[in-house]
Amino acid sequence: MLNRILLIALVLTLSKPLASYAQTNSGSYSFPIMVSQNGRYLTNAKSQPFFYLADTGWQLFNKLTKEEAVQYLEDRRRKGFTAVQAQIINHIPGDAVTRDGELAFDNKDLAKPRDLYFDHVEWVLNKAAEKGLLMVLSTAWFGYRQSGWYNYLTTDNAAPYARYLARRFKSFQNIIWIHAGDCKPGSKVDAVRIMADILKREAPHQLQTVHNGFNGSSVDDFGSDDWLAINMTVAVDPIETYSSTLSAYNREHPRPLPVILGEPPYENERTDEYGLRSRAYWTLLSGGAGFAYGVIPVWNFDKGWQQALQAEGGLHMKYVKNLLTTRRWYDLIPDQANEFVVAGRGKYGSTAFATASRLADGTLELLQRVNFR
Repeated sequence: MLNRILLIALVLTLSKPLASYAQTNSGSYSFPIMVSQNGRYLTNAKSQPFFYLADTGWQLFNKLTKEEAVQYLEDRRRKGFTAVQAQIINHIPGDAVTRDGELAFDNKDLAKPRDLYFDHVEWVLNKAAEKGLLMVLSTAWFGYRQSGWYNYLTTDNAAPYARYLARRFKSFQNIIWIHAGDCKPGSKVDAVRIMADILKREAPHQLQTVHNGFNGSSVDDFGSDDWLAINMTVAVDPIETYSSTLSAYNREHPRPLPVILGEPPYENERTDEYGLRSRAYWTLLSGGAGFAYGVIPVWNFDKGWQQALQAEGGLHMKYVKNLLTTRRWYDLIPDQANEFVVAGRGKYGSTAFATASRLADGTLELLQRVNFR
């Protein structure tokens, strides 16, 4: 029998009302999103902390009709998500087509985008903007074991494709770009840099990051690039996510970057609602500035996706968000020196390790203890 205990302990000595920190818990956000002065979290255009809680709706633009896209976006907005991660073109090159049959490119050539396809993308992005949702868009997902756009992106077509994206979407204030995806960039590092440099120059208000494969982070291959604004981690194995988050938090690129867990295991696939809650708290109490949730079959919008919108893990993300955004979550510092939890934390790297975070002045301390046995 498996007994699992998730304990969140809150030690609070604040005299100021907690509601004073609730600006990041409203449903209205001011774009574009920026990086805080200390480089540890994201802010909105008013320099208020932005709590990054994303849903992974990767195939939003390819699998859904306009009406279904609106249904999906509204559901996620109502459930408290602040962002949606999506592939602007399907990760399977042959499936980069809308439900109406509009192809993204001529002959899968990234240098030959088709306007009718990207008209649909633009329509959906406008709906997301109306709902106050940040859209975190993959430029060309490389795919597991290079099964996606890896073999199609080149140093020749990277520039025209990036210029097209910049021209079409630079007017949007609610976009962040993701490069690569599911595998290391390998021989495509130069092509990624070409795209990123153009987007940085043409749309500087749109931040950029890299999905650097399973258990990697953005700075692994782009540690000195000035266009890199967010260090995205991916933690599928091992079970715990705090070790990868702390590792990314401690790397300074050479400057500190906000750390976002961009892809944990999916609910209904490799974990359940308990596992997702655990990973969210592990991440956010270990220096993370944001967390991405995902559930099968919502990410690929297969049969039953509407029902999966009600999955327990997705419903519970609002409790994670509400606990933190009514407090100074953005000033939390991981307790790596055991100043808060002085003993009994368990073995680092195990699922029973107690993660903890605190404010520098000691007025707020958070502890999570998870036991799998």
